[in-house]
Amino acid sequence: MRFTQRIPVSTVSGAEPTFSIAKADWQKIEKAYGYAVPTNAREQIHDATVSFLRFAESEQAARPVSEARQQLATVKKAAVDLRDALFENPQDDGWDARQYATHLLERCFREAGITRRSQALSSLSTSMISLIVACDHAQAHLEKNQGRREGETWENWVCRVTEILQQHQLPTGVRKDTDKNKAGKPSPFVSLIYELQHLIPECRRKSTHSLVALAEAIARARQPHRVT
Repeated sequence: MRFTQRIPVSTVSGAEPTFSIAKADWQKIEKAYGYAVPTNAREQIHDATVSFLRFAESEQAARPVSEARQQLATVKKAAVDLRDALFENPQDDGWDARQYATHLLERCFREAGITRRSQALSSLSTSMISLIVACDHAQAHLEKNQGRREGETWENWVCRVTEILQQHQLPTGVRKDTDKNKAGKPSPFVSLIYELQHLIPECRRKSTHSLVALAEAIARARQPHRVT
């Protein structure tokens, strides 16, 4: 599945996300998980989930990398066009008019720090060349650093919950063969995430159509080579 790459910054307005896990919710979670979750681990999981919801909103609001790429292309084209308009002057029928227009520009143009008018446009040409080069470098940065990946916030949440449970010596293993194992039951950690997801907004849930799909999504999220 291909995901939309998004820029690493976004502007989000509105209230902070609200989230709570009631005592009855924890009882249900622990029943599905098969293990008691200590109070401090509960608090850490709560805080991790609030952080997930906050950053998920930011992730959703982030604009695609393609839009930043297009903006750089627009700026570069404008710089090239301006440089060409000012300094490409072939000896054709319009040469006199362009020369006269450039002469007027040099008379009227003022740039801070430049005392001689004849230097002003030359300095502008140098600036345009620098801007064009800067656009190329910025484009290269975009290609090398693709920004945030759609769904990355959910993956980070899963990894954080994994860390919390591991710190308390609780099981975090995940089988991806739920339909094939003899008991027909998902791994305890998959059941825990499944129950936690029922407490967050539906739009923030992932792979809810089956426990097998959820197990596979969790396994992908925890791959060592995953970019965070």
